[in-house]
This record gives sequence, C-alpha cells and structure tokens, in this order.
Amino acid sequence: MLRLVGDVADVKAALTEWAQGKAELEWGSTIPAQKFHVLDGFETAPMAYTSDIPLLSRWGTPLLFGPGSIHVAHTPDEYVHVDELRGAVDAYARIVRTLLAA
Repeated sequence: MLRLVGDVADVKAALTEWAQGKAELEWGSTIPAQKFHVLDGFETAPMAYTSDIPLLSRWGTPLLFGPGSIHVAHTPDEYVHVDELRGAVDAYARIVRTLLAA
C-alpha cells in the first residue's frame, strides 16, 4: 500500500514496469491530496490520511471536522473522550453560526 501526495499516474507506470512478470498488482482507490475549505477561528492542521469527501461532490463546499484522534479513527480501538464530545457540540454550533452569517 502506498500513500501519495502527488499524481498517481507516474507511480502506477513505474510500478507496472517493475512488476511485469514478477508480481500481480491490484489498484485500490486513488484520491488525490485535498485542500478543504476552512473557517476563521478554527484550528487546522494537515493530515496524512485520506477522506471520502471528494466522492461526495454534490454536497456543496466540504468541511472536515470532528472530535477524537485521527490516530485511532475507524480502528477497532477507536474512542472519543466525553470532554471532546462536549466540546464538539459547541464547535458544531459555532460552525453553523459562522456559515449562516456568511
């Protein structure tokens, strides 16, 4: 499995050439690096993970936000602390107020 930050075409071509006669390649989803809309007043950080947001193209301008740690998200050990859930309620309300004021 590879995680890329650039165009997948060059990597696929190089791997296909290398694997010829040596291995069978199976291509999974390839979602390019994303830059999401941000709102003033909210902390942001780049993440080396992917999202299915690009597949939801008819839902308007995407925002990606949620409580918890990306390091355990969607794993068998996923958890969110109660204080983070409480803080998320306030943050979601701020997001809605910010968007409605725009």
